[in-house]
Amino acid sequence: PVAARAANTDTHAVIIDGVRWLVDEDLIRSFPNNLVIAVGASPKERWGWARARKEKAGEETVSWEEFQAQDQAENERFVPRIAGRANTSIANTSTLDDLRQKTADMVESLILPRITH
Repeated sequence: PVAARAANTDTHAVIIDGVRWLVDEDLIRSFPNNLVIAVGASPKERWGWARARKEKAGEETVSWEEFQAQDQAENERFVPRIAGRANTSIANTSTLDDLRQKTADMVESLILPRITH
């Protein structure tokens, strides 16, 4: 579904987040002028954010040990490999506003020049 939607869009850029499988990376790399940006944070930071945002049932009470076990799940297995092959990365180590600013800067410096030529 993602491939079909991306291929059939008339936009200049398609953003796909949460890339966790090699097949997803292959899909992105199959498009001309592709760009992979890894966004990383420490496990402790991600655990704290997950507990605070309460996006999934029971997330606010997940222990550090449970979070570490989830981090070893099948869908997380390829993340380091994909991140290691990314064109560039953003360190998500501060506030949400800081991440938004870093993302905007990345769009301005790397993405806009690719689509406004």
